[in-house]
Amino acid sequence: MTTKTLFQIVSLIVLALFFAKCSKSDETTTKPIQPQLSAFDLKINTMVRDFKAKLNSDLKSGEIMSTDSALWYISTTLNATYANSWHEGQTPAKTYIDSLTIALPENDGSLNLQQTENLYNKILDSTRTIYYQNEDNDKQLAAIIFESQSSTTEVNIKMVTYSTWGLQWWEQFGLNESYFWGISDDLGNPVTTNAAAKFMDKFASHVKGNPNIASDPHFWYYWVFTEQHSIWDYTLYPYNYNPTANPPYTNYLDFNLFTSYTAYPGFHETLCADELNFYLSKIIEFADVTIPQLYNIPITPTHRCYEVNVGSASAWCGQANIPGNLVSINHAATFYYGNRISSFYPPIKF
Repeated sequence: MTTKTLFQIVSLIVLALFFAKCSKSDETTTKPIQPQLSAFDLKINTMVRDFKAKLNSDLKSGEIMSTDSALWYISTTLNATYANSWHEGQTPAKTYIDSLTIALPENDGSLNLQQTENLYNKILDSTRTIYYQNEDNDKQLAAIIFESQSSTTEVNIKMVTYSTWGLQWWEQFGLNESYFWGISDDLGNPVTTNAAAKFMDKFASHVKGNPNIASDPHFWYYWVFTEQHSIWDYTLYPYNYNPTANPPYTNYLDFNLFTSYTAYPGFHETLCADELNFYLSKIIEFADVTIPQLYNIPITPTHRCYEVNVGSASAWCGQANIPGNLVSINHAATFYYGNRISSFYPPIKF
């Protein structure tokens, strides 16, 4: 073999290696990165998958679990299977929170697998019935929350449904907006739309639209409840309240949650735009800052308050629901915290 031939062969080999290296390099740089679930998300999804397999088995094992564990598995599995707060990157404009109470089977603190399956199906049927009573065409189950409780005979459930997608969380109440403070008027008649419901709508959009907890479009998400806290005693959170003044109240932005007294000037039952925006900001502050500080709750992109239930209360002089007997009115709120779990699988239509 001549030197010239040998040089040509070596040159061809070098060129082949060069192009192979370039091709491999290009392939590496252009290959899309596959999204990965966290170890915690994988653990929760695996627990849900195994629990569903047990429920679907024709041969029920004699497994016994504590009632608390059974309720955790049921609520987590329902949310993993049916609930989803993702809607093409949009946020909801309407939030519906329905309450129901389900009787537990007789138990001594534990349930067998057959009792657990029966309870799962009972809760599924009950929540599905309520869900389909909502006539919104674009409704979507957002969360099923088993509230913290000490009862051994029943479980209290909050079912959250979203609809009317597209509102951004940073949109404030308009200058001309005003709403009645509570869910019913002086005579007990329901009032729609009311301020309490509007606060819940806006908070849902705050959670969905918050850029600090933006979701990855590769995944679907559901929530696993961890704890809840309520703010009933609004007097613990004064804003403009002045105990040395006469009178100490003005009935305008006195506290971080709405309240108004007939004994002081400016008593009113309809909140103006300034009040609506103020109380919305305070409800968000309660959820994201105040309560986490009070109860040492770590707030992260995947653990936070994901739902708030704003209620209304009133005090009467004498018989209720008679005009002129109303003495005071106020809002209260319950905040639900949980872990946001990622999943590769979309929810099943509820």
